[in-house]
Amino acid sequence: MTYFLSTRARQMPIKDNVVTLRIPNEELKYVFKNAIIDWFERTVSKIDRSKMFEALWKQDADTAQTEISKLLLKSISYHDFKESFYHAFVAGMFAGADYPVESNYEYGDGRPDIVVNDGDNDRVMLFEVKHADKNETIEHALQEAIAQIEEKRYLEGIDEFETVVCYGIAFKGKKCIMQLYPTDK
Repeated sequence: MTYFLSTRARQMPIKDNVVTLRIPNEELKYVFKNAIIDWFERTVSKIDRSKMFEALWKQDADTAQTEISKLLLKSISYHDFKESFYHAFVAGMFAGADYPVESNYEYGDGRPDIVVNDGDNDRVMLFEVKHADKNETIEHALQEAIAQIEEKRYLEGIDEFETVVCYGIAFKGKKCIMQLYPTDK
């Protein structure tokens, strides 16, 4: 396998078999994104996620959190714990079920991580995803997600839908916690 290293990474010693990689162009970025989608199709898509989707749309954060945690236990390795992985994990949960998913599109004063558009049912769901590093509690990461939703005013511009559901979601290892962010819809 060929590794594309950034200039800085070439100068850094390899420690514990960890190497810094950089995706060098848009074509390879596309391949990496599709590899994640392919992984979801081979693993996660075979798991019944209907209870999770139902809970998310009904704004039942407790049940959704339990279902997502079950999915994490069945699908990821303990090596996969970075925010970008969890971001792709959440996007893949929906994309693998044929929901239109926007990743990092502009809303309000920023770019929420995931926006799921279910136009057939006139509803939309927004997620701000955070990862708690080893020195941070998962609860703190969740509060950062909720604060970012508010500070960046992500819900502005999503008012054309009858139903708007918004979550802060935090991960640490194979654990997930989430909180419903209040909307007026």
